[in-house]
Amino acid sequence: MLVWSAVTLVLLACLQAAQCRQYTLNVPRVLLPIVPASGVKANFTLKSQAGCFTWKSIKPDVASVQPLYPNEDKQGVTVGEGGGGGGGSGGGRCSREALLTPQSSEKTRLSTVIIAEEQTTGQTLRCDVFVDTVHRIEITTRTRELLLEEEPERFEILGFDNEGNTFSTLRGHRFDWLLLRDEEATHQTSEPEAILHFVRFDDSSYETDPIIGALEARGYYGDTVLVEGVSTGTAKVSVRFVDRVWKDSVAPATVKLLVIENIMLQPAMDVYILPYCIVHYTVERKKQGKTEVVVMPSDQYSLELTNTTVASLDTPSSNVTGLVVGDTEVVLQDKNMLHTPSATKPSAGVHVVPPHHLGYTISPDNIWVLEVGRQYQITVHVFDKFNHPILVTQNVVMKTVLPTSHLDPLSSSQNGSYHFVTAENVGKATIHATLNAVK
Repeated sequence: MLVWSAVTLVLLACLQAAQCRQYTLNVPRVLLPIVPASGVKANFTLKSQAGCFTWKSIKPDVASVQPLYPNEDKQGVTVGEGGGGGGGSGGGRCSREALLTPQSSEKTRLSTVIIAEEQTTGQTLRCDVFVDTVHRIEITTRTRELLLEEEPERFEILGFDNEGNTFSTLRGHRFDWLLLRDEEATHQTSEPEAILHFVRFDDSSYETDPIIGALEARGYYGDTVLVEGVSTGTAKVSVRFVDRVWKDSVAPATVKLLVIENIMLQPAMDVYILPYCIVHYTVERKKQGKTEVVVMPSDQYSLELTNTTVASLDTPSSNVTGLVVGDTEVVLQDKNMLHTPSATKPSAGVHVVPPHHLGYTISPDNIWVLEVGRQYQITVHVFDKFNHPILVTQNVVMKTVLPTSHLDPLSSSQNGSYHFVTAENVGKATIHATLNAVK
């Protein structure tokens, strides 16, 4: 009798836990566009992460709901007859997902309520659905600066009603996507088609949405497209509805895009140098994961200094020489983008500073307890008064005195800033280094 009581309590606790579980839908409200004369309907999927529901629309003439069974083996449990009536279907089967479809074509805001009832607990969930006409559209994207010959960027349309509310989806509707000239780029002679190009999803590494893929297969565009840059410059992407109900009343949406090369300066980071020290700059271009060096001077690219008092630039060699203490910047100019102020220009800071103190590092390990018979590299560093490391260029003259009684010198750099040695004898030794001059 005691065993029976214990099992009964466990079962009751499990049932109570199931009844207390709170289910939720993925969204509490949905805004869908009306059905135009073409009959296109933008569907939206309602979901719950758990449970099994029957679905009902209070006004199926505004928006209907149909159960979905993405995994037939695991979902779609049969329940009592009539469980899904009033705008639902599925022969009494419950599901975790349902397809919401607008049915109204009236140019006025209408609403309905979707009721989802969980079959084990009887818990009901509600989703308010509004069907309205589109008032305006916008183009959304992660960036308006495309890299030349890199992966295309995804562009998507958002729709808004007259109160500024965002439509849950425009998927399924057809749009005209166009490439336009940038009127402000008066210097630019290239046609927009020579700067930008639309890419089909099937021709890219992006996952293809079935609805978008079906439209593209028929030669149409949907609410999402891919755009790639094919040459540097600036152009515009514009989009408008195809359906007449919105084509004349909803203004086209337009964004201006810049196409730049994936190019950078080396050294890319700010450098600190002594007066009369020389830094050599190179230009690297990345294409499809590969890096190539751009021969400078170039017909397309040039280097400039923002402050020619602090440093000088020798254009044929791309060498920058520090003149007096101060700050300047090396800027890489693209001649195709000179009249585009918003274009990002690769740059690197140059700080001409006086020396303040020296320091040492040893590798490997940077531990100053050496093992006899092992080889090491000793490097002498120069710092300014704020402890910024100063680039020791080839025309710097340093003198380093190594204790040959304990270290066997193997080789040294021309400027004396680093030395390869072998630890020879046990004992304690001292290294002396001095910064003598800049040649």
